[in-house]
Amino acid sequence: MLSAVAEEGSFARAGVKLSRSQSSISYMLTKLQERLGVELLQIEGRRSVLTAEGRVLLGMAREILIDAHRLEAVARHLSAGWEAEVRLLVDGVFPTNLLLQALSRFRAEVPHTQLRIEERASDSVDRALSGEADIVVSADESHRNIGEPLMQRHFVAVSHPAHALQTLGRPIQDRDLSDHTQIVTTDTDSLFLKQDERANRTPQWTVQNIHTSIAAVVQGLGFAWMPQHVVQPLVDQGKLRLLQLPQGNRRPVQVYMRFTNPELAGPATRTLGTMLRDAAAAAGGARRTKG
Repeated sequence: MLSAVAEEGSFARAGVKLSRSQSSISYMLTKLQERLGVELLQIEGRRSVLTAEGRVLLGMAREILIDAHRLEAVARHLSAGWEAEVRLLVDGVFPTNLLLQALSRFRAEVPHTQLRIEERASDSVDRALSGEADIVVSADESHRNIGEPLMQRHFVAVSHPAHALQTLGRPIQDRDLSDHTQIVTTDTDSLFLKQDERANRTPQWTVQNIHTSIAAVVQGLGFAWMPQHVVQPLVDQGKLRLLQLPQGNRRPVQVYMRFTNPELAGPATRTLGTMLRDAAAAAGGARRTKG
């Protein structure tokens, strides 16, 4: 009420703005001044204006008003059925730039729903399906029949240009791999690397994230399968080189999205799903054939 009087310059106009009677506003502001022990308003001509003390206190009070308006907006949001929080689990195959595009849209369109985002290894996705997440974006092939194809990515085999596998002077054979370390990232080891391990018995170093894996390969510590969209700039710069492996150096990987409980997925969860779907489609979608 004090803010309205200060803005409108009179109790009558403040009453119109707030749909309250002039007398009720006068009464409430009188009580407020009595409780605070200071005069908040004074009359100048025909206008009610703030005193010096009133300006200071109203400046502080407006922060409370902002919080109160935010509280009311969140309450309306929740009462309309929107979730308080959406939990998203994304494995390392889904491009970060596409994830951020979707999250940026979500923040703009659903500002009152909290987001909890976990970037976790594919082999832990099954744990999320027990209720740890509302949406899972994963390249886990177990989602083929229960997830929605979101997009296709490609992995390429790379090493440092001076790595021994690059300087054999002949085509690489399966037996050559057993003499060299393969850098494995926990985000991707369940996609196809375990099959390589069984077939080739290559020694492996397992690291927790792709950034460490890239750094290790750039240092010449081993070779690795990595998302092409991530390492292509390093290949173009000559810091990494594709390996001509006997089974090929490029493999497609399908990325899936699923709601862990579709029947209970609320509007915020479905909105985020749509935004992830749109971001993937803009980049080529589920049928994308180039990494």
